[in-house]
Amino acid sequence: MKTARLQNQLKKSKIDLTLMLNIDSLNYNANIFYFTGYKGIGAFLIPKNKKPFLIVPEMEVERAKKTFSKVYQFDKKRLFESIKQILKKNKIRFRTVGIDYGSANINMLKALKKEFKKIRVKDVSKWLLEQREIKTEDEVKKLKKACNIAGNILEKCIKNFKKFKTESDVAFFLE
Repeated sequence: MKTARLQNQLKKSKIDLTLMLNIDSLNYNANIFYFTGYKGIGAFLIPKNKKPFLIVPEMEVERAKKTFSKVYQFDKKRLFESIKQILKKNKIRFRTVGIDYGSANINMLKALKKEFKKIRVKDVSKWLLEQREIKTEDEVKKLKKACNIAGNILEKCIKNFKKFKTESDVAFFLE
């Protein structure tokens, strides 16, 4: 599992859990997508000693369950309050939280500190990037397959190049 390496890093660094957020409906958090396959609004939490989980709005629950096994629903407008309740329900205690500063903003950090008054926050964005850089065997297989497909398409394009009349014809063929 991709999260195991990160959990080991959390233990070594005495960070109790990592929290990744996406509150932008027009974009997705690449780190959440990497670990879960989910591209919607919500939060992804990786406790150092328990199974990671997603917290998403009601309208996203079914979609999230298609890509990740442990999914909770959060209250309409109270994400951090919902996170607090779910952590309590799962008996996850924490003092230090790793945050992906690359996708966090000041308002998110203020809201987090308001809900969890005594926590310490550490930036884990470098670790998350390192995790995504290290490819699993499955990812390497997929990259090789994609390269083969792209190579075959370019070969066919070159063989048929005289048939194309415009750049648009080439672009259409490649697409």
